[in-house]
Amino acid sequence: MSVFTDMAAEAVLLAGGGRAILLQIANPAVGLAVARHSDFADRPLDRFANTVTYAYASVFGSPAERAAVTARVNRAHVPVHSGTVHSSPAPDRPRDLATTPDQPGTSTTPDQHAATTTHLTGTATTPDQHAATPHLNGTAAATTPDQPNTATTTPGQHATNTTTPHQLGKADTTAEANDTVAYDAFEPGAQLWVAATLYQSAITVYEKVFGVLGPDDAEDVYRRYAVLGTALQVPEQSWPATRADFERYWAASVADLVVTDEARRVASDLLHPRTAPAWLRALMPIVRLATAGLLTPELRRAFVLPWSARHQRSFDRLFAATRLLYPHLPARVRHLPRDRYLRALRRSLASHPAS
Repeated sequence: MSVFTDMAAEAVLLAGGGRAILLQIANPAVGLAVARHSDFADRPLDRFANTVTYAYASVFGSPAERAAVTARVNRAHVPVHSGTVHSSPAPDRPRDLATTPDQPGTSTTPDQHAATTTHLTGTATTPDQHAATPHLNGTAAATTPDQPNTATTTPGQHATNTTTPHQLGKADTTAEANDTVAYDAFEPGAQLWVAATLYQSAITVYEKVFGVLGPDDAEDVYRRYAVLGTALQVPEQSWPATRADFERYWAASVADLVVTDEARRVASDLLHPRTAPAWLRALMPIVRLATAGLLTPELRRAFVLPWSARHQRSFDRLFAATRLLYPHLPARVRHLPRDRYLRALRRSLASHPAS
């Protein structure tokens, strides 16, 4: 075992899952793709299982298991694009997957993995669309950075944007999730962003619970997290070479995020699942608290997530208790989700070896 595999096995990293998804859908194309091809509201546990199974298999699976999971994800991604079904494969689409959505042998439905690897290939809108879509790197928000956001939504309610637009620093243009936004699940730059959100959310949670990694361990963990992208269509050389390179990439990417109405609707579906079992509904207040608390104030405001001094105190107490108790749990408990999802994958592959 290495620090990387020890870290990747920790169940507590799942606390960053909501944060990672909201970062992903803060890209207008991702929010639109997920809205059109995914179903958080009706199948929350299926969506969760598909995502974590891919991550666990990428790190801990055998070569055959990794290949099988990658093939499943690729099949599910075939219909996830903004145009009509491709008559021929695009350069970055696997050539044996240029099929229609009802491709025989597909073991997952098109919406099962859309949030994992779907991102923007380019956007262009007019300046008068700006008022509907707040960018994150400006200052003209309806609340100041220290002002609590008291907006609330009921379960399943589409959150409404109550902030004035943040100005985009580079130019007076905006991106809105409409028919001008292009997306394709096989676009390598999009998959790079998704993998980056998974790594950055995982390391954020891990270091809040276990403490900051030493430089050598941190660099090794960072390099090896690239597998979440390179197992799909991200070229190895596209993963930033060092953590310093990654920080520059991350800062530039976050500065370009913009939260649309589509993204807010997806976030509401994610955080207020309508068909979740009772045990999951009981946990959702903690999930919402952790997700909002791990985001920046700008993203909390853009997603219209309730936040106040009371929320901050609850968040701080939650992670203080986690730091105190979680590291002392037996490894078999801390690694239970990894073991459970890998067992389920292996049963599935044994029953459907070609899937």
